[in-house]
Amino acid sequence: MRLLTIFILSWTLLAPLYGKATSSYGLSKLGPRFEGWYARISDRDGKRSIALIVGSFLETKIPFSPHIPMPGYLAILVSDGVNELKVYETFPNKTSLTINEEATFNENPIARCGPWQLNICSNFSWDAPGFGHIDNESFDLTIPGEINFSGNFSNPIYWMDNPLKTPEGMATHLQVIPIHWYVHSLGSISEYSYQIDQGPTIHSSGYAHIEKNWGKSFPSRWIWSEGISDDNKAHYALAGGEVKMAGVNLTAFLAGIHTSKIKWDFRPQQGTLFKSIINGRRRTLSLIMAKPGKQLVIESSAPKKSFAYVSIPTANGFVKNGGIESFLATTSIYAYEVDVSGKATLVESKIFNNAALEFGANYMYEEQ
Repeated sequence: MRLLTIFILSWTLLAPLYGKATSSYGLSKLGPRFEGWYARISDRDGKRSIALIVGSFLETKIPFSPHIPMPGYLAILVSDGVNELKVYETFPNKTSLTINEEATFNENPIARCGPWQLNICSNFSWDAPGFGHIDNESFDLTIPGEINFSGNFSNPIYWMDNPLKTPEGMATHLQVIPIHWYVHSLGSISEYSYQIDQGPTIHSSGYAHIEKNWGKSFPSRWIWSEGISDDNKAHYALAGGEVKMAGVNLTAFLAGIHTSKIKWDFRPQQGTLFKSIINGRRRTLSLIMAKPGKQLVIESSAPKKSFAYVSIPTANGFVKNGGIESFLATTSIYAYEVDVSGKATLVESKIFNNAALEFGANYMYEEQ
C-alpha cells in the first residue's frame, strides 16, 4: 500500500508535465481503450432498482478519430427488490461519444472545466444507432424485442459537493494508471419508465448514482459498491482492486461517504492505509480505511441468489460474464474521528439497504 501511495504521489506532482507530453490525438489515444458510463436509479419506494451501462471500445492500435464508429456495449439491469437481478444486454457495432459537445474518447470528463464552467462540467453523450442515446440530462434506450428504458436526470449531487472533485483526486489526470473512476452524481433526481418485452409500461421516479470508467481495461480483481438512502440525504460509493502499474501489481481502494454530518473521501495519496477482507464466494466485503484523523469501516453483503453476471471491458473488447452484481446488498458504514493518542470516536453510522455490490474477475471466486 505504501508503494502505491508513493507512486501516485510522485505522478501527481508530475501530472502537468506528463499531460503536456501526450496530446489529445497522440499515442495516448491509440487502442485498446474503453470508456463507459453507468447510472443506477434507486426507486423512491426503496425497493426497485434499475440501471443502465453504456460503453465504447477503441480497438488495438487504432487511433481515435471523431468520426470513427466504435463497437460498444449496452446493458439494462432490473431488480424488483426481491429476486435475482435481471440483465438485458447487447453489443452494438457502432457507438459514439461526446464530452462538453465535442467528439472525444477515453478522457477525464473534467479536464476541460474550470470554476467558470461548472454548468457544463462533464456534460456527456453516448449514441448507438438502433439502440438509443444517453446524456447527462436524459436517456432513451432500447434492446429491441427485450426492453425499453427512458427517463431524465436533474439536480446532481457532486462528489464532495464540487463538480471538479473526483474520487481519485489529482490521480485522475494520470494516463499511466490503467483505469480511472469518476462519479458524476451521487443522487440525481430521476423520472423514468420502462417496458419489458410486450408487458405494461412502468412509470416511476427515484435517485440516480451516475459515474464513468475509462482506461485500457478493467483490472484482474476489483470490487465496487454504491448506495443511496431512502430520502436521498446519505450516499456512499467505493471501488478498488488490483491494478498493474510499472510492471507491479498493486492493490488500492477509493471511497466516499456523504451524509448530513460528514463528507469524507479516502484515496491512496492522502496517506490512506486499508485492510480488506473480500469473499466473492460468500458475497461479503469488509473494508477498513484510515488516514490522519479519520477512519471508515464498511461492511457489505448480499444474498447469493440476487447476483447476476455482467459484461466488462478488456483489452480485447467487451466480454460476457466478467463480473457479478447485486442490487440487494446491505451495507453498514461507521465513521470515526481519531485523535493524536489513537482514540477513535464514532461520529456517524449508516445502514444502506438495496445497495449495489459487484465482484469482478478473480474476486468473484476467491475467499480471504
